[in-house]
Amino acid sequence: METPLYISLARMNTLRRQMDVVSNNVANINTTGFKSQRMQFVEFLERASPGERYSMPIDLVTTRDQRAGPLVPTNNPLDIALQGEGYLVVSSLNGDRYTRAGALQIGPNRQLVDGNGLPIQGEGGQPLTIPPAASQVSISPSGEVSTEQGPVGKIRTVRFDSDQSLEVLGGGLYATDQQARPTTELTLTQGMLEGSNVQGVVEMTQMIEILRQYQSTQRLIEGEHERMRNTNRQLPRLSA
Repeated sequence: METPLYISLARMNTLRRQMDVVSNNVANINTTGFKSQRMQFVEFLERASPGERYSMPIDLVTTRDQRAGPLVPTNNPLDIALQGEGYLVVSSLNGDRYTRAGALQIGPNRQLVDGNGLPIQGEGGQPLTIPPAASQVSISPSGEVSTEQGPVGKIRTVRFDSDQSLEVLGGGLYATDQQARPTTELTLTQGMLEGSNVQGVVEMTQMIEILRQYQSTQRLIEGEHERMRNTNRQLPRLSA
């Protein structure tokens, strides 16, 4: 008699985790370079008794939609939109990290940094330092950084064999144990940012559908609980 409850509870747990993913998408609808996420489900078969099995859903993995977000003009010369496959490389205390958030800044030591204050790597892994007296920064589509005083260096860009295997960190950063490979299909557009690829209408529709399914499953559990309670009340009378 408890089998429907187990199945329903498993469904509610997966719906709750699915709502967490969708809520995170909505929260990042204006986050530069953010990629929306989706949960992938599989059927889990559990043996109830000899010859009988019942099916429960289980969330297998969370995948990212790798489609590019819209280009948002900012007219800020330190903003760059990444178009194509690849990432910028930043230096952190825990090693190299990767990002598509191109809202760059000039740090206190005149190094080019990301929104987290982490140095942007040039080719060779060295930071890119803007001369103290420079006032005009130019970034070419291939990543060449220069000022009115001359060239500064080239922004390092990389790609990976499996983007889905990247670990999502805070601040638009990713981490991975994969080998970083040079990318030749990534272009940088100065004065623009890559917006989030989250589609607000789609996500809100998802939230409504998940909520309806959760409420429906909750009613099923309440009905099954009431049925079991009534059965327990009537059994002593039948055996009397």
